[in-house]
Parts: sequence; structure tokens; C-alpha cells
Amino acid sequence: MKLVKKSVLGVCILFLGLDLQASPAVTVHVRSEAQIAEGNVVLGAVAQIDSNDHEQRRMLENLILGESPKPGNAVVWTAAELGRRLRPYNKVLQGAQLKIPDRITIRRGEVGLTRAKLKLLIEEALRARTLPDSSWEVQVVDLQWPQPGVVQPPNGNVQVVPPLTRPRGSANLEVQFLNDGKVSKRVWVGAQVKYSAQVPYAQHAIQPGQTIQPNDVFWKKQDVTYSADNVVTQAEIGTVRSRYHILAGSSISRIQVEREPALRFGEEVTVIAGDDAFSVSTKGISQQTGFIGDLVKIRHQQGRETKMLSARVIDKGVVRVTY
Repeated sequence: MKLVKKSVLGVCILFLGLDLQASPAVTVHVRSEAQIAEGNVVLGAVAQIDSNDHEQRRMLENLILGESPKPGNAVVWTAAELGRRLRPYNKVLQGAQLKIPDRITIRRGEVGLTRAKLKLLIEEALRARTLPDSSWEVQVVDLQWPQPGVVQPPNGNVQVVPPLTRPRGSANLEVQFLNDGKVSKRVWVGAQVKYSAQVPYAQHAIQPGQTIQPNDVFWKKQDVTYSADNVVTQAEIGTVRSRYHILAGSSISRIQVEREPALRFGEEVTVIAGDDAFSVSTKGISQQTGFIGDLVKIRHQQGRETKMLSARVIDKGVVRVTY
């Protein structure tokens, strides 16, 4: 394929099979300097690639131009050398506009943040903050490498700030570089994420007001990335009741159910004090309506003396005194 070269302010512009007056859908702008963290020099590590086609951009980013220099070293490629390394991809780059400098300096850091490591860090951050239940899973399916070859401080580490809410398919996350325990640099990383979870389906028709028990449902693992309403988790089955009539075979979402109080105001409850090794129980009167896990007030009559206790609801009609 014939390459046409035009010099503009010291920057070489190459068009592969493209008229100079045309407006290409893909632009590849090679930088004059690049920092590499991995063993191969890929096009996305040395160039800014703009394309409306997400798959095409990702494919171009992964084109291998050669081996990286050894850690701590640098290499200089001239425009001619870079053109030679791009030539095997003429067909892939057909119609793309390329801007390359007279030369590019490629450095490889001693310690680098790799794409694979960053992916794992993001997944850990999302698990820590955004999973409502242990049966949920999250996976980073694509990563927008913000500054290819960003070097991690040799005596520091990297952390991802967890988002406040569960992302719906895409997330823009803050990555902090720490040096001696202090944040030395911040970058923002775009990621495409996928959530999957065990989703409950009704074994049979469930009536309004009915408490949903384990034998009332069966489970299917499915993609819930774009689900606007969190599904009912396995831990909630047995503690929620249906708000509406649920058809057999239909999935059960949180909007269809409500938590069933484990105790109500004025009810007699069992009050447990102590631990698993030794405990005693007595009776009390609930002063609040509460769900399992709630801290409630209990009135306890001891002889002529009435005491108010704080207790944690641990089961239906059962609380444990907290000190």
C-alpha cells in the first residue's frame, strides 16, 4: 500500500490509502514520549487512538509493534522505524489518519502498574463496596488505560477508591498512587463492569402478604448489570413477604417484597443475655417494631422494678441484650 507523507510543524502525518481532504473515522496520534510497563510495545501504549467504533479502537490499541526495552532502559524510534513496524498492519489501518513525530522515546519503568493488576484492584474495590450479597460477582470486562505505562512509585503502592453506588455497566474510578503513605498522584480510569447474581424465581404462585420461604423459590445465575432494582438475596428469603401476587416462574425483585417485622410494638419477646458458652433468657415487652438486625428497646419487669434494655433482634420474637 502506498504511504503519503506530509510534514506539518515537525509532525509527520501519514494517510494510508486516504485522500488528504477526507475526514477519516479513525485517528491515531503517536506521542513523542511514552512510558511502558509491559513486555511488548502496543500501539495503545504510545498513541492516542480516536474511533467511534469501540471494538475497532480496542483492536488497534492491542497491535504489537515490538518488544519493550529492558526495565529501567529507553529506546528511540525514528518516524521511518515506526513506519516499518506499522507496515504489517496496513490492511487493519486502511483509511486511518496517522500522526507521528520525527522520533519517539519509549521508556520502561522499573516497577509498573499493569493492566492486569489494575483490573484486579478495581474488581476488589467494587466487591468491597457494591455487592449486596456474597453470591454476587463482579468482573471488569474492559479497561480504558488512561496513561499507558504509568509507573508506580518504587517505594509505594496503588489503590482504587471504591464508588459510592453500584455502577450500571460503566464506571469512572479514581486511582491513587501512594508514596510513603501519601497520595502522590491521581488518575481517573474508565471501566466496563459486569455483575452477575443468583436470582430467585417463584416455584409457584405467591399470594400478597405471604412470607417467602426457601421452598417457594428456585435460583438462576444471570447478568444483573443493568438491573435498576436489586434482586432479593438468599439471606433475605424467609424474612420478606410478597407485596403483590407473584406468578409462578417469574423472577422476584426487591420492589415486589417487603421486610417482615421480626417483632412488633407491645409484643412479648424472649430476651437472651450472655454468649454461646453461657446464656440466660427471660421475657420482655418490645417497645418498638423491628427487623432482624435492628437495635430496639425492650421493657423488662424484674420484681417491682421496670428496666429498659437495648437489645439486638436475632430472630422472630427473640432479642439479645447488648452491653
